[in-house]
Amino acid sequence: TNIPTYTFINTNAGSAGAIIAIATQHIFMAPVSAIGAAAPILPTGEDLPATAKEKTISYWSALIRGSAIKNGHNPDIAEAFINKDKEVKIGDRVVHPRGAVLALNAQEATERINGKPLLAERLSI
Repeated sequence: TNIPTYTFINTNAGSAGAIIAIATQHIFMAPVSAIGAAAPILPTGEDLPATAKEKTISYWSALIRGSAIKNGHNPDIAEAFINKDKEVKIGDRVVHPRGAVLALNAQEATERINGKPLLAERLSI
């Protein structure tokens, strides 16, 4: 569709909120807000069993990468929201090391690297 889509993150786009935001073309964030940490867990907050976890992370990583590409976002950033084993590099700079799922505050998400914002277009009040 040719209709532009926008997300405004007032405070929290954790977990499913991060996936929804990546599905829009333009992301704006309040100065005190965060996005990310979308790793799959059980409804109780516990980790999934190993095989289910691997399968779920693989599927959702593919889905969020495709959504990021379609909407002009960095697919590595999007995948790192879900997959703790995803390292994110831009040029020679490691933006996020392996070992934890990625979460960004508004200042990190709007940081410009090589003239382009890491994720969100700008801070909005």
